[in-house]
Amino acid sequence: MNIWQWTQGDLDSTVAKRRIEVRPLLTMVGLGMASLLIACGGPGQDGGAAPPPVPAVGVLKPVQQRVTDWEEFSGRLSAVQSVDVRARVSGFVERVHFTEGSLVEAGDLLFTLDPRTFRAELSRLEAQKREADVRLDLARSEAARVEPLIGSRAVSVEEVEKRRQDVASAEAAVGASQAALEGARLSVEFSRIVAPIAGRVGRAQVTRGNLVSGGAGDSTVLTTLRSIDPIYFYFTPDERTARRILDPSKPGTEGVAVDLFVGEGGESAQRGVIDFFDNSVDPSTGTLRLRAVFQNPDGALLPGMFGRLRVRIGEPHSALLVPDRAIGRDQTQQLLFIVGDDGMVERRVVTTGTLVDGWRVINTGLEAHEDVVVDGIQRARPGSKVDPQPAEQATPTGSDAPGASDS
Repeated sequence: MNIWQWTQGDLDSTVAKRRIEVRPLLTMVGLGMASLLIACGGPGQDGGAAPPPVPAVGVLKPVQQRVTDWEEFSGRLSAVQSVDVRARVSGFVERVHFTEGSLVEAGDLLFTLDPRTFRAELSRLEAQKREADVRLDLARSEAARVEPLIGSRAVSVEEVEKRRQDVASAEAAVGASQAALEGARLSVEFSRIVAPIAGRVGRAQVTRGNLVSGGAGDSTVLTTLRSIDPIYFYFTPDERTARRILDPSKPGTEGVAVDLFVGEGGESAQRGVIDFFDNSVDPSTGTLRLRAVFQNPDGALLPGMFGRLRVRIGEPHSALLVPDRAIGRDQTQQLLFIVGDDGMVERRVVTTGTLVDGWRVINTGLEAHEDVVVDGIQRARPGSKVDPQPAEQATPTGSDAPGASDS
C-alpha cells in the first residue's frame, strides 16, 4: 500500500463516519421546521392561510343637545373719540402738566405756553378799549348839547348830523376795541392747553422750551388723546351672515348681544351690543360694516388691541355633536367614519357647524343612533371590518354655550 492509498482509504472512512453523525441532526431540524410552520398557520388540512386579526377602533354615538350657532370675526378695537391735541396760539412751552400714558379728565391742564406776551397784548387792548369808551362818552355829550338847539335854529342841521355821525363812529370804535379785547383774552386762555375729552393721553411730543405753532394752519401736535370708556369694535360680515345677524323686523340693532375675546388665549370675555350698521353693502367685497360697543370703565381694553368677536346667529336649537377630532377633512369635504351593525366601516360626507367645548355640530349626514369612529381613525378603512370599542370622551359642559365658528 502506498501513501496515497492509505490516505484515500482513511479519508473515506472518516466521511462515512461523519454522515452517520449528521443524519440525526438533519432529522431534528426538519421536525422543528414542520412544527414552526404548523404554529405559524402554515399549510394545514384545508390548505389555506389564517386571516389577520380585526383592528380595534374607539367609537361613540353623537350627543344631542341644544346649542346656539355663533359666527366669529377678527378685528381691532377703536376709540369712540380720538384727538390730536394742538395749540391754538403760537408760543414757547412753559410746562408739561401730565404724566405720559395716564388717564385724564376733560378740562385737565396738559400744557402751558409762556403767557407774558398774551397778557401784555391784553393790557394794551384794555387801555385802547377805555380810550374808545371815553371818546364815545364825549361824542354823546356833544350830540346831546346840540340836539335841543336845532328847533331854535341856533345850530345848523349839518352840525347836528355831524355830531350824530361822531357818536356812531365812536360806538363802532368801542365795538372794534371790545372784539380785539375778547381775542386777546382768548389768547391768554389758549396759552393753557386743556384736555378736550376724557381718556388716556399719549406721550408728550414737545417738551419745555420748544416753540410751537398754533392756529388752523400747520399747527404743532402736542400729544394724542384717546377715549377709553366706552370703546368700539368694527367688523364686516358678508351679506348672507349680516342678514342672519340683523333682524329686519326690528328697528335698529337693539338686543343683538356679542362677546369680545382679547389676549393671546382669548380667555376673557366682554359682553357688548351692536349699536350701528352701515347704510349700504360694499359692492366690491359684498360685506356690510357693523359696530359693537363695549363698556370699559377700568381701561383694560385699549384702542388698536386685537380681538375676536362672537355673534349669536338665530335661536338655540337641538343638534347632534361629535368630538371635533373625529372629523376628517380634505380640500372640499368634511368626513366621518361610521361603523355599521356588521362592523363594516363607511365613509360619510357631512356638513358641520358650531364648535362647543371641543364637540362639533353636525348639520347633515349623521343619525343619532350611528357609531362614529373617534379613536384609531387611521385603522378604519372604508369597506373593511373593525372591532368597535366604546371610547371615553367628556361631553359638552352645557347647552347653548357659545363656540367658535367653522370659518
